[in-house]
Amino acid sequence: RFATVDDLLRTAQGRARERGHTASELSVSFLSGISVLWQGSLLAAEEECRRGRRLGAQLGGGQWNRPTLGLVEALVKQGRIDEAAHLSDSLRPEQIDDGMFRAVARCERGRLLVARGLRSEGLEEFLAAGDDALGAGIVNPALNPWRADAATVLATLGNWDEASRLADEHLTLARAFGAVRTIGIGLRAMAAATPDLSERIAWLSEAADLLEPSAARLEAAHALVELGTALVGHGDKEEARGVLRRGANLASLSGAHQLVEEAGIQLRAAGARPRRLGIIGPDSLTPAELRVVRLAAAGKTNQGIAADLYVSVKTVEGHLAKAYRKLGVDSRQSLALALDSCDDPEELIDSPAS
Repeated sequence: RFATVDDLLRTAQGRARERGHTASELSVSFLSGISVLWQGSLLAAEEECRRGRRLGAQLGGGQWNRPTLGLVEALVKQGRIDEAAHLSDSLRPEQIDDGMFRAVARCERGRLLVARGLRSEGLEEFLAAGDDALGAGIVNPALNPWRADAATVLATLGNWDEASRLADEHLTLARAFGAVRTIGIGLRAMAAATPDLSERIAWLSEAADLLEPSAARLEAAHALVELGTALVGHGDKEEARGVLRRGANLASLSGAHQLVEEAGIQLRAAGARPRRLGIIGPDSLTPAELRVVRLAAAGKTNQGIAADLYVSVKTVEGHLAKAYRKLGVDSRQSLALALDSCDDPEELIDSPAS
């Protein structure tokens, strides 16, 4: 229930600022970053986590680590692996006393290692994260899906039995808890741990049906692109094209550029020639861009927007520049009209390969 969470966090943030209590504001910032990250707004998550790092620097000590966690994952999911690796060097799980945060740190580092092609090393981190989580009494995979991460890597290493066991354990716990995003992660893990292509398609179809209507759009994008890829492998190329288009659109909205590229590769394999991936219009704006654009459309100056949102003027200018391109406008005066536009977002443009 992300909308409810975000409302609560906005209230908490306002109270922390009123009292000038930096530690509380840092805790709220960390949770806000995780919320938008789990919703699939990668640039907004990056912005919030960087703000948290600035707050953490004021406090020093172990408080620094929390916002670093979300920032590493946000960068990895954007495909900015080198930047994430640079940050991860300053984040050492063994120096974190709290078992819950240590487990999260290990998972973040594991995903970074896998993204760099170091699968065995990443697997070690996921399994160590499991030890830390269970040692801290944390069984619920909603907080830390280490089993799903480990299962996916185990499958790529050919250890199908152990991959299936961990994926099934995640999914069983996820269904008992009932969180849509966590169940979707489990379904994707079951698909990854299944060597049979038809069974994989069935798991991914269930994941896509569950996730696509939800607020967890990046997980939905992954499910759709993985489903489209499986359909291509199964020879169902016409169906695959529609699924891959939807996945690419959600990945583009999330800022997951590498996933958009993967969708493009699979679309070409499905016989399409995608000339443009992603969408334009108001729906293509990230949450951070939308906040800036709304204030600009209301007549706020860049300095005023920066003060309201607690960001730099340079950040405001960057968001506006990107929003102008996505909305197809070149002035502040056109923003309000563009935001009110009811046109459908542009679909992926492709033509069948001859």
